[in-house]
Amino acid sequence: RNVGVHLTGRSCSSSQPTAMNNTQRGRSAILLTFTLSLFLLVLTYLINTNCRKTSVSYYQIVDAELENNPTTKYILTYTNFFGSNNWDLNAETVGPEYFRSLNCPVTDCIVTSRQDLLPSIAHFNALVFHAAERWSQPIPTIRSPSQFYVAAILESPAHTKHALEREANFFNWTMTYRTDSDVLWSYARVVEDGGDQRVVAPAERVHWVQNGFRNYSSHVLLGLVAKKTKMAAQFVS
Repeated sequence: RNVGVHLTGRSCSSSQPTAMNNTQRGRSAILLTFTLSLFLLVLTYLINTNCRKTSVSYYQIVDAELENNPTTKYILTYTNFFGSNNWDLNAETVGPEYFRSLNCPVTDCIVTSRQDLLPSIAHFNALVFHAAERWSQPIPTIRSPSQFYVAAILESPAHTKHALEREANFFNWTMTYRTDSDVLWSYARVVEDGGDQRVVAPAERVHWVQNGFRNYSSHVLLGLVAKKTKMAAQFVS
């Protein structure tokens, strides 16, 4: 009987430390979770703060660079353009004389596909990336704060094979067919007859209505066309 009581006493006494250990583990887990959450919150704040400071100071650096160094600008076509290293120019490196022959209003620049033309890739004023294709080469490992990275594309988003979402906060300028691009670049353009020959567009920021002609039957389309009073021409690539 004494042995039985003794064993029961051991059982009761051993369960108390176990419960205390479980409580301590629970508190430790809560403390660890809180510490990690606080660390991530502080880290996110520091990253966002530094990014904002960098983006603000970046434009100041670029403005100072352009103002203090009004020299010939070097532009590197970093990627190919549909298999063409020189982007269909007449040479891998073209300079002021070439642009004067085209009556270009700006001629103090050199465009090249040769990365070794300058001692470092960071010395180029701008790097142009063809954003319609997948890139076979990695992005540059070094970058100057005064450089412009340009996303160039002639195709519509539906025909863009490059995943642009991977380059968030990567490009400074756009070079596309859209009239609100930093550099207007298109296969062809329609301009006003005479005057300054501005590019004709419905608006600077065009928002096209989705084409839903497949949802209409032939007689519905003919009925809509019969109500039109003006002729329209469409140029399709």
